[in-house]
Amino acid sequence: LIPNDYVLFLETAISGGNRSQIQRAIPYIVEEFVAGDIEEMHVATETVRSGQTLKCAIIKHDVISSFIKSLSTLQIRFSLLLSEGQLLPAKKAEVSMLFENSSVLLKTDGYEAKIDRNNLALAMDSGEFNDSKTISLYGSRLTAEEQIALSSYNVNEEHAELEGERTIELLAMSYSDKNSYLNLLQGPYIAPKRLQQQLKLYRGVGLLAGAWLLTVFLGMIIEGLSAEYKTTSIQDESEAIYKEIFPEAKQTTNIRRQIQRRLIESSPGTEGTSQFTKYLQLLSNSSIGPFNIESLIYVAEKTELIAEVILTNYEALDTLEQELQEGGLRINILSAEQANGGLRARLRLLSI
Repeated sequence: LIPNDYVLFLETAISGGNRSQIQRAIPYIVEEFVAGDIEEMHVATETVRSGQTLKCAIIKHDVISSFIKSLSTLQIRFSLLLSEGQLLPAKKAEVSMLFENSSVLLKTDGYEAKIDRNNLALAMDSGEFNDSKTISLYGSRLTAEEQIALSSYNVNEEHAELEGERTIELLAMSYSDKNSYLNLLQGPYIAPKRLQQQLKLYRGVGLLAGAWLLTVFLGMIIEGLSAEYKTTSIQDESEAIYKEIFPEAKQTTNIRRQIQRRLIESSPGTEGTSQFTKYLQLLSNSSIGPFNIESLIYVAEKTELIAEVILTNYEALDTLEQELQEGGLRINILSAEQANGGLRARLRLLSI
């Protein structure tokens, strides 16, 4: 608990922006209220909320450093550094006055200032306390002159006789963990205990991130194994179909080449059969990767092939169309629709 003499409290309006933008702008917002260089000041704030007023506490860097060093030298552990005014009770429509020698600390639920006692009447007439009806005294009674000047207020003298250590005791008794205080230990002066708590929080976040990365990595492995399984399954199905068509085949090594060779060997040499083989070669040599051919209808008289295929997406269809055109074919897309997690397309292939 440090004297209010070293701390300037103020409220300022905050315009829009995210929290980090507001945090960076705060020193420039409060600079007009500070007589010295803002770079020499430490600015502590309550929780930043866009579009709302913000309470700030300003103290010189060398002053707060001196307090922290002194407490550390005395081996006093602390996690809060507050100005005495924050613990001074203040109710709505009430002005609390803490008298200390020749100065007076004035506090309401939204205002706080420390002034010379000679200026008390003038300060109370400044307009800051127009909504207040009661005065609560701490540490001293009003002088006869002050009583006349403040005669319009109800005066509560319950704690007026408190002095010295008894006043500190009263302030300490008013402390409650449920209340929200503006802790001066922020930024570079954050308390070690709070820092450890934050490190524990970040460690938890790190563990969560590690678990997430592990989950992603395992997912990639499972996806790879699934793709390998699907490829093996398609290959087995192709071999079964090949052996069903050509039961005399004893060994299968490269299904695509073996089918091409069988078609060429079985070709009577006509132009229609040659064209059909060309269509199949261009389809099987496509770079779009594995895809399913649902049906093939070849009309020899027109040398056209109607193919119904299952592709992955429209991009694969565009690539297939371009490759077939580059191979010397004219392609008509009769239909294309999403089906079974892929794209079902019906194509007509013609020679150019």
